[in-house]
Amino acid sequence: MSRPTRAPEVTSRPPIVVVGVEQEWAARSLETVLGPRGFAVVRAYSGRQTLDLAEVAAPDVVLIDSRLPDMDGVDVCRALRGEQRVGPHVPVVLTTSGPAPREFLRHAYQAGAWSVWEQPLDGELLVLRLQTWVEAKRVVDDAERVSLIDLDSGLYTYRGLSRRAREVMSDAARRHTPVTCIAIAPMVARTGHPSSDDLPASARVATEIGRMVASVARGSDVVGRMGSAEFAILAPMTEMRGGVELVERLRDKVAAMPPMVADGRASRVALRAGIASIGESAVNPRDGTDLLVRASTALRYAQSSRASAVRTFDEVPLTFV
Repeated sequence: MSRPTRAPEVTSRPPIVVVGVEQEWAARSLETVLGPRGFAVVRAYSGRQTLDLAEVAAPDVVLIDSRLPDMDGVDVCRALRGEQRVGPHVPVVLTTSGPAPREFLRHAYQAGAWSVWEQPLDGELLVLRLQTWVEAKRVVDDAERVSLIDLDSGLYTYRGLSRRAREVMSDAARRHTPVTCIAIAPMVARTGHPSSDDLPASARVATEIGRMVASVARGSDVVGRMGSAEFAILAPMTEMRGGVELVERLRDKVAAMPPMVADGRASRVALRAGIASIGESAVNPRDGTDLLVRASTALRYAQSSRASAVRTFDEVPLTFV
């Protein structure tokens, strides 16, 4: 199960620099400068390879030559930013073989480049600049990591879920596999009362349900907290049927919980769930947040309905949406 830690991890890995240049000798030259200073260099020899490696390598810096065999360096930079393959806090630098004209600089900075450097590069100044930028970038990483985590449960926050959803959808689009999202809310009712009297669970009960949600999720699933008593599971490589089966396993665990007693009266805990799924032929990398919204909408419909505790987004009438 994809689950964050409660606190920022101390980063011990070396700073990763993705270098996109056509000539192998140029890449090796940069590696001989950066390697002894503690940087790990990942080499790419085309624009497409640079984009792919930048997405999987989690780089701290990206260096791109202005001319690659298949793409212009500015276009590579624009794709990195536009497709969110790297965050805006990741330095992207373009290098040129000579002085860059003003028009080139304007296009480069519009594309999201941090700087444009003229070759040959001064090795000492290169290292000093990158060290400063990496330190700043990692401060942002730590701050962002905290904001993506609910410190009480150790699960992702809604913001964290949204970010991970984009990553899951991007991976599913490449692999042509389905993705399912399940939104879950525990409800509490006095024993013998109709379901219309069900109320949202207390913080204590919600925390316990959150643990159960995490326990039934698979290692590849992403689990987060969407509200004080609402949770979500992003399940890659899973169709609607798999999402329904996961909810049933969770409902069985909740049903086995002993009744709560407060003020001399027993209360039971039940679940409401909403499920949304995107098939392998319809996956779009930009639909991650939309999938969360659809599952949440199906959950709201389940909460308003006495007929079924589990609803799919396909069952939600347009008037309700």
